[in-house]
Amino acid sequence: MGGTISYSNTVSWYADSDVSTVESFSGQWDLYTATLKGLVEIMGVSDNGVDTAYLGKLNGVSNFNGDKAKIEYDVRGGRQNLLQAVPTEKIFSNNTRLAANIKGDLTLNGVETEQLALLAWSLSTGERRYMTDLDWAIMDDIGWDVTGFTEMPNTPPVPEPQTWAMLAAGLGLIGVQARKKMRG
Repeated sequence: MGGTISYSNTVSWYADSDVSTVESFSGQWDLYTATLKGLVEIMGVSDNGVDTAYLGKLNGVSNFNGDKAKIEYDVRGGRQNLLQAVPTEKIFSNNTRLAANIKGDLTLNGVETEQLALLAWSLSTGERRYMTDLDWAIMDDIGWDVTGFTEMPNTPPVPEPQTWAMLAAGLGLIGVQARKKMRG
């Protein structure tokens, strides 16, 4: 496990102060979703040769075979009507991720709904995703204790002004470094 999250300065990012609401941000990438997806991958949901827990649950290149994920996915098939593994697919980087059409359930602001799983490999501009129950089950299958963290809070905490200042300073430093690289 481990790694970094990199953000491109050539795309348009949408940063939201209240991630429990979804406004229209067509043509922009959601900073919240991209960051959450990146963090989950750093925590071990990748098959980059480092995380053996995730690799151990891949059944070839076409299924994630974790017990809790299979229960959450809840698709039965075959003669014995057994729970099926979650479909995966190879993506351009040769990493195996959940298939692009895999959906999961989640509770958002007290309302049960369904969305594409955060860990489904595709992501589009104008799209916000949260951790679904399937995403949490996969994290549990690879060894993370996620009990009690399966609902999006009704009101996420609002960062203090000094936190915003630190974020702005950090983003400024990243921009300066990127500009130096482009010149040099």
